[in-house]
Amino acid sequence: MRCQICGRKQFLRADNTVRLHHVAGDICAGSHYPPIEIDNAWLAEYAARIAAEHAAARRRLAQLINARANFIPPGLETRIAQLGLKARRLARRQRRIETWPARYEDQMRNRGWASPPPAYLLARYREQRIAA
Repeated sequence: MRCQICGRKQFLRADNTVRLHHVAGDICAGSHYPPIEIDNAWLAEYAARIAAEHAAARRRLAQLINARANFIPPGLETRIAQLGLKARRLARRQRRIETWPARYEDQMRNRGWASPPPAYLLARYREQRIAA
């Protein structure tokens, strides 16, 4: 099973959540949440949180610059860059999960072949089509 946030294969705990794991030295935000094969709600919520935090940090930096502050915390620009990178990565991952049917259809129509999506995405897509 794969972590919702980092996408790496991880073992599950007894309660069917991803075990604690680290990414680049930090604890992954997907730890202790269901794997992507079961649910991707945490991915959407976490991506929104990171995007909001990134926007708030950029606003704070703009306020300091406009106020001509004598001191701007040196870690603020680094934090903005890190949050921006993380927000883009999560948005790309989320968009890839949401747009796979169109990509798959396009590959089949234009090339005559396509790499099949993961089984859990196929199952979700079938459930959505049945419900509609």
